Amino acid sequence: MLRTTLANLRAHWSRLVAVGVAVMLAVAFVSATLMLSASFQATLRSAFAADLAGADVVATLSNDSGADDAAGSDAGSADTGSAGADGTAATATFTAAQADRVRALPEIDEAALVRTATLPARIGDQTEYLQAAMDLPAGLRAHPLSDGAWAASADELTMDAAAANRLGLAIGDTVTVTTPTLPATSGADATDGSADADDVSDAPAGGSPAAPGAMTSGGTAFTIVGLTEANTSPLAAQLPGVTLTEAGLARAVGADAASLDSLAPAGTIIASTASGVTETDAVQSVGDVLGAQATVRGVDQYVTDQVKTLTGDTDALTGMLLVFAVIALLVAVLVIANTFSVIVAQRTRELALLRCLGASRGQVRRSVLLEAVVMSVVASAAGVGLAAALMSGVVALSRSGDTGLLDQLAVPPSAVITGMLAGVLVTVLAAWRPAMAATRVAPLAALRPAEDAGVRSRGGRVRLGVGVALLALGVVLQLWGLRVARADVGLDGAQAALANGLTLGVTGSVLVIVGVLVLAVFIVPPLVRAIGALVAWTGVPARMAVLNATRDPRRTAATASALLIGVTLVTTVFTGASVARATLTDAIQTARPFDIVVSLDATSRADSAGAADDATGTDDAWTAGQLDRIADLDGVTDAEAVRGILPDAQMYADPAVPEDGTLTQLEAIDPAAWARASDGRMPETADGQVSVVEGTVDGDSVTVAASADATDAAMVALPVHTVKRSAFAALTTPATLAEVAEQLDRPIVTTQLIVRLTPDLDQGQVQQVVGQIAEGLGDSVVSPVQLEKQAYQQVIDVLLSIVTGLLAVAVVIAVLGVTNTLSLSVIERTRENALLRALGLTRGQLRGMLGVESVLVAVVATVLAIAIGTGCGLLGSAILFGQTLGGTAVSWTLPWGTYALFLAIAVVVGLAASLLPARRAARLSPVAGLQTE
Repeated sequence: MLRTTLANLRAHWSRLVAVGVAVMLAVAFVSATLMLSASFQATLRSAFAADLAGADVVATLSNDSGADDAAGSDAGSADTGSAGADGTAATATFTAAQADRVRALPEIDEAALVRTATLPARIGDQTEYLQAAMDLPAGLRAHPLSDGAWAASADELTMDAAAANRLGLAIGDTVTVTTPTLPATSGADATDGSADADDVSDAPAGGSPAAPGAMTSGGTAFTIVGLTEANTSPLAAQLPGVTLTEAGLARAVGADAASLDSLAPAGTIIASTASGVTETDAVQSVGDVLGAQATVRGVDQYVTDQVKTLTGDTDALTGMLLVFAVIALLVAVLVIANTFSVIVAQRTRELALLRCLGASRGQVRRSVLLEAVVMSVVASAAGVGLAAALMSGVVALSRSGDTGLLDQLAVPPSAVITGMLAGVLVTVLAAWRPAMAATRVAPLAALRPAEDAGVRSRGGRVRLGVGVALLALGVVLQLWGLRVARADVGLDGAQAALANGLTLGVTGSVLVIVGVLVLAVFIVPPLVRAIGALVAWTGVPARMAVLNATRDPRRTAATASALLIGVTLVTTVFTGASVARATLTDAIQTARPFDIVVSLDATSRADSAGAADDATGTDDAWTAGQLDRIADLDGVTDAEAVRGILPDAQMYADPAVPEDGTLTQLEAIDPAAWARASDGRMPETADGQVSVVEGTVDGDSVTVAASADATDAAMVALPVHTVKRSAFAALTTPATLAEVAEQLDRPIVTTQLIVRLTPDLDQGQVQQVVGQIAEGLGDSVVSPVQLEKQAYQQVIDVLLSIVTGLLAVAVVIAVLGVTNTLSLSVIERTRENALLRALGLTRGQLRGMLGVESVLVAVVATVLAIAIGTGCGLLGSAILFGQTLGGTAVSWTLPWGTYALFLAIAVVVGLAASLLPARRAARLSPVAGLQTE
């Protein structure tokens, strides 16, 4: 029986090629996911090890000391407290004295503090952030020089060669480190050169006094004296790396000896062991010296711990990718099961003959399963090889891009074993039912055609009952999840309500899909007949295609089911994304209906205008000039002013309405100005009222006060009109604002500028306009709302691309299933097709018949998938937005164009799937076909 099975495989291997490719793709997905995770960990391990090339022992601040244990060599992630009153550092940090004590140990050859800081620097006309590190002793330097010399004085630095090349810098060039001013100092920003020398020198980073003469009016200048080999450490954050002397680092951060530990704390001490000393002994000795403040490890253990710390998100990503791999495997199961069912049906007479010749049921079953095992082993091995090849290409691409994100290829045994086991087990499980079906009838009965279980048979009735039950239970869970997610539970219970609603909704959707798959044998054939009636008028081939597609309901349903799963998931994602995009856009447009909003600082504005006695006049003149300047900018359509009263001319910054209903700021905008600056709907306002967002004020009135400590005489009460959402905390009409200002004796000033941009500006163009608007506005805050809208669009589009790409594997496998089933059907109907040819059917008509048959199955699966996916996508959106966006109404915008595209693709897929089977059928002559058994 074994020889018979192997001989049968050699003779008919071609009918298993398509299903083998399906298994290969699914296994490749699983193995590539595991290889990706392992390769990323290997890249991290290599990068960490490279940063510690000369070290044997690493001491980091323990959690009890207040520093982040995961800081590693990035001391900037330690807890940076302020300097103490006596000038000593209150920050959790290692000190030079501790490093000296470690260096003095007989087990240690060399030891040093790892002191780093992130510095803003002006390079040309742009600002870059540098990852600065204090130079280490020669034996501990991880990245050797590639050119030049090491920094030797306080005004010199070395730079990463790759970063220098990217920035267009070379040895001898100057890098100017800028130190931002503190919030408590002048409103001018030191980084743009607008502050004077005193402002800059008095306000170094961190707030400690600067060393005399440490800063110039333009910043602190350093000369590049050397270039080092590239640093690929993930802790470098892809920032240009520079190395300075201790005096140079202190000069860069504006520190003196007393404040250096505060401004550039050292979270790590690294050391190399003396000759003949074991790592264990060195770790023990260093730990005894540093005490409980430090966690001391060998380099290998440190690297392992850091990789574990940083790969938490990677593990989550691996899990997400494996979910899509499981989907691909599920689709492959349907394709495999359908293929083997067709093969077993075609071999009924052969298997029956074997039974007559003495083969037992077990031998027949094992014969079918052996074919599945042999095919799955070969296909799984090919899948693992394909995964390794793909990952090799990804790593090569990453290396060529100099990103360091993935530069190590790892093929762990788990990726090989898991992929092989997944492929074999899935194939055997899928082939089990067809194998059992091959042994259920007696030898003589098997020589006669067997009838499929229909609706009226016992098996059909059971299938119908189970399918309906699953479908009904799924719908109930979906509705229950929707109700839970949209229940009014307040802020405290919103997160739990959302999680529970999503759990119920996803579970219900899965049951609905499974129920439809179970009922597919009852749903798909009628749909094929219904849609087929639309094309049956075109001729005999179309009518025969409809009959062929509905002849075997099980086969047609199984073929459509594989495609249905993939398209359903893709449709769900696209529907949810369409609703999310429209809903978020509407929410932003309602809450912040302008492209750019400038929240003005009254004091800086008055200063820049040359403050006069008439504050209102000064404000009007300044506002008119700014509006004209902004309106003349390229990319700006219109600019308008929002007017208001402010308490004591303070900066308009916090738009929240106090719960006690006392307002110290009130705004108004002319409706015509609103219409020119925004397409959004203006909140309803009326004379004598103030519009606020519902829920922000208790009661039906608010009190507008001249200041926070105003007396009753300096207050005005106004009735409240509530709105769902608003871009303003408290909005009234210009007439009411004028009346309130007069009663409170407060000037009306410009609180905000609102700007409308020309359509279709990209992010770079919007950023450019924002920078131009910000010029001369002091501490005013320029908020590019348009970028927020574009960011939502970009995030949704990226997620769509990723998810669609991941689901594409499942769709490809499903298309292979359609092709394979049609091919096997052509083989099964060889004599029938030959008879049709003998009766006058042309080659073109035969190809058309098979093409229509394939297209009908693909279109029916797609129509059904769009219906299910649309429902699941709408449900998911309703659940997701049930507790978010402050109750904003969901915008039920469906991607009709995408649905039409899916149907067009289904037609193309159906035609493509029929090409090879139709070509084979058309090439066979009627005489040769009639001679086939």
